[in-house]
Amino acid sequence: VDISTAMSERALAQKRLSENAFDLEAMSMLNRAQERIDAWAQLNSIPGQFTGSTGVQVLTQEQLANTGAQAWIKKCLCLLVRSLGPRSSLLL
Repeated sequence: VDISTAMSERALAQKRLSENAFDLEAMSMLNRAQERIDAWAQLNSIPGQFTGSTGVQVLTQEQLANTGAQAWIKKCLCLLVRSLGPRSSLLL
């Protein structure tokens, strides 16, 4: 199936239908072109296969093994100290 030809025929049929909504030949042409486009799409897809991109940035081993101070720990500690108020000196 030649997708570019099918798309061109579909565009032409849509243009003709915009000029005359009752053009039976254009309706038939549009239907045939759409069937060819659908057939092309079926040939190029595997059900359930994800063909897009998530944009995820995979971390390296070094980044995963980082044992240094982590931002969430600092935030939690600040929240804890703030909630304890004057009693926070007991943590030290």
